[in-house]
Amino acid sequence: MSPTLTRVALVVLLALAASNRRLAEVMRVTVRVDWVGAVAALGVGTALLLAGRRLARTPALWWFLAFVGAQALAAVLNAGVWPRGFRFLLIYGGALAYVVAVGLLIRDRATARFALGVMLAVAAAEAVLGVGTLLVRNTLALPSGTFNDLGQEYSYSRARGLLGEPNLFASFLLPPFAVALWRWPPEPRWRWPRALLVGVLAAALVCALTRVAWMAALGLVALWVWRLGPTRRQVGFVAGAVALTFVVLAATEWSMTGGDLRRGGIYRQTLWPFVTRGDSSVQGRIMEIETGRASILDRPIVGHGPGSSNRLEQFVAEGRVLRRRGWIANATVFVLHDSGALGLLALAGTLLAAALGAWRAARRLGDPVTRRDHEALAFGLVGVFLAWQSTHGLWQMYGYAAFGVLLAMHALPDGEAAAAAPPAP
Repeated sequence: MSPTLTRVALVVLLALAASNRRLAEVMRVTVRVDWVGAVAALGVGTALLLAGRRLARTPALWWFLAFVGAQALAAVLNAGVWPRGFRFLLIYGGALAYVVAVGLLIRDRATARFALGVMLAVAAAEAVLGVGTLLVRNTLALPSGTFNDLGQEYSYSRARGLLGEPNLFASFLLPPFAVALWRWPPEPRWRWPRALLVGVLAAALVCALTRVAWMAALGLVALWVWRLGPTRRQVGFVAGAVALTFVVLAATEWSMTGGDLRRGGIYRQTLWPFVTRGDSSVQGRIMEIETGRASILDRPIVGHGPGSSNRLEQFVAEGRVLRRRGWIANATVFVLHDSGALGLLALAGTLLAAALGAWRAARRLGDPVTRRDHEALAFGLVGVFLAWQSTHGLWQMYGYAAFGVLLAMHALPDGEAAAAAPPAP
């Protein structure tokens, strides 16, 4: 494949992975944008394999294949009671297609840098869209369009981008935010365009009003300060961008609520749990974990099948409203419920192998630019996994696309070998 076609394929795949907008419903299956990307990834990967392109077989890739295999085994063994598991299994198949296709496309350092540049451009565009939509909705006092577990519409809005859900939107932004920080040079050249990119992504993270993502982003900033030693002006710019975003958001919420900021998202996500001595979001997560734990004990080895948490009996009561809810938002408990100890072991193996691969690549990669990008992406994905302990996106493709880029960077030759090697076919 020519370099131009390679870059076009990366742009298409990474852009499609950043949206879960619904397109149509075929045979009672909702078709989303990122699932179209998974089909495209399957086509690209198959074409490259048939053309003789070899995939770097890293340990993390083998463990991820074992993880998908554990989901397949759980789907087969639970087919009698949960036939929909095969439908959810297609999601993991699409995830594997994304990891393989991205790994086949990225063969050198220049292509890896280009892929990260595409991720930054897509994240910046989606951040502008998410923040702009939120501010307009608040200023015009439009309905929030966000609903709680009882089907009641929230009194405040949160930025969602093209991912439809604020928590997923925030976790999607974490790897690009890390890469933008690590790519931000202290010298004058390219300083302000990179600073603007960091500011836009930071503003979008604020406007998503997601506390776990805020903590992950704060951790990334701390790592950035520790690892790269930015100037005081750079750190001050990030703090100023966050503070300015809170001020502007509070102003629009004042307009939306008629001056009652207690109905706004900032108050609800920061002070309200302390004032009321309760947090419905945390309580809901605890209820999901308790319900999932009780169900896990029935089939602890192979689980109940992919996506089977949809049939859990969870009842959320508020006043006279009682509604059944089936889902587990915590990624670890979700995997344990669906595929049992086998699936959780494969997931742990994937994470451990990826961490060891990142450590080895950090020591082996001779090019400082590639090493910097690789470190930022690795830390950003750690943030994603932490955020997924609150609201996971295992059924979304954006995490797998970024994971595929990371594994491809693990397999890159070091500086000296890359300089001596011929161009990849």
